[in-house]
Amino acid sequence: MGTDAQGEQSSYSGMLRELQEFLKESDRGCILLLASRLATLLERLHITHVTSVSSPPKPFLKRLFTTHAPLSTFAAKIQLAYAYGLISRDDFLDLERIRKLRNKAAHSDETFTFGNPQIKEEVRRIGTPERIEKALPRFNLGPGLERRIMESLMDHPDTTKFYLVLSSLYLHITLHDGVD
Repeated sequence: MGTDAQGEQSSYSGMLRELQEFLKESDRGCILLLASRLATLLERLHITHVTSVSSPPKPFLKRLFTTHAPLSTFAAKIQLAYAYGLISRDDFLDLERIRKLRNKAAHSDETFTFGNPQIKEEVRRIGTPERIEKALPRFNLGPGLERRIMESLMDHPDTTKFYLVLSSLYLHITLHDGVD
């Protein structure tokens, strides 16, 4: 295996270990950490884009992400990435759903659990498993992955958490590929 292939393998292995850790978190902790990780990847995507079209000094780049700056929030990072064509419409919609779930977890006094029917329904609207089947056919996940997952979502909150983590994994790969 060449150095590039080893680096990619190591990167994806680290990502999988990280996502396994997300599954061990509380439901609130899981969504907060997933959203934070995706926000970091969006930041890297923006930096890669800006430096590919211009040569701003590093202090200027850092200021773009500070408090009250254009890219200071998760929402702004998502919206501008979509506006510049850095992410697809489907990824935009899924990131927005994750952002809204993150806000519910972060700003609510109520218990945040994937067993809550409203939260479960919001997670169900994330469309990445269908895109995983199309984008990664070599993994041979079998036909109807999305349908099988959707049916099992009704059974257990841990399956909802898994669906969210699986969706985030796909988004992580998509955003990571945009950075490299």
